[in-house]
Amino acid sequence: MEYREKRKARGQETEQKILETARQLMRKNGYDAVSIRDICKEAGVTTGAFYGYFSSKEALFNALVEPHAAALMGKVMAAQRSFAELPEEQQPDHMGEESSSCVRWMVDYICQHREPVKLLLTRSEGTSYEHFLHNMVEVEVEYTLQYMEVLRRLGRYIPELS
Repeated sequence: MEYREKRKARGQETEQKILETARQLMRKNGYDAVSIRDICKEAGVTTGAFYGYFSSKEALFNALVEPHAAALMGKVMAAQRSFAELPEEQQPDHMGEESSSCVRWMVDYICQHREPVKLLLTRSEGTSYEHFLHNMVEVEVEYTLQYMEVLRRLGRYIPELS
């Protein structure tokens, strides 16, 4: 193996060690309770090595959860938009189907990516993701209210909500 290849492989190993150590520590203690120093000590790397891969603790956290946050929110948004784009008279017949399909996908995704999603949903206090679940619920509420209006236009009785 060439020197550059060995160096690149060691760099990838170091980066993965930092990521895995941070994931374990943050899952156990939460984002706020873990310091860069804690991560470096547990991973057996220097803080200089840490900053060679990540500009901050939040950047490290983002590396752990961003792909999963994007996948989950992306699926929710796509499902909501797809349903909302159906002709209004077809929406009631497709509601259960669309909703079930999205929920099944999300359950499968969460099961396949349990650890990073758990970190995202339960240990993100102090990060830009701390309101992630709330934001997903807000999307659901917004589209549900729009659907309620569709049902009203179709002549269905839908009580007013405050």
